[in-house]
Amino acid sequence: SIEIANTSDTVTLDGAIGAADIADSIIVNAGAVLSTGGNSIASSDDTLFISGQVLLTGTNGWRTAGGRDTISNGGSIVYGGTTQTVSPIIGGVILPKLIIAGSGASTLGANISADTVQINSGGTLDASVSNFGIATRMKWTNNGTFTARSGKVIFNGGATVGFDGEAITDFYDF
Repeated sequence: SIEIANTSDTVTLDGAIGAADIADSIIVNAGAVLSTGGNSIASSDDTLFISGQVLLTGTNGWRTAGGRDTISNGGSIVYGGTTQTVSPIIGGVILPKLIIAGSGASTLGANISADTVQINSGGTLDASVSNFGIATRMKWTNNGTFTARSGKVIFNGGATVGFDGEAITDFYDF
């Protein structure tokens, strides 16, 4: 196992993590930040426990096969690279917080669910030509660019859904 404790520093991967690299699990505790450093986490057998933040950089996105992922409240996945594909969390886990912070377009590779969606200044979230959708339960913040195309954003949190941000958001079929 690898455990990243609560720290003020960011731990950055020096290389890709594959099936032979970790025997059990990767744990990112609350307050901790794991940066991929442009490398991939592609291990098919490992379990990821995320209470802190995972910063995906370069062109890599979230892994799309294998393992079991647990992301607790307060945990977040940050797409902070260029030309990344945003993928759902393995096992249908609802992501507590999805942050789009990269300089290139982050494009949906499937329908996703997140309690909070945050698009930072300079970030772009694109529903893709496949018109994938987003389900969000708590908050939508747009300080960047959202390209809806014909992809629906479903706000399914009842009266608790909040809207924020400096950028204009055009939703499809709102």
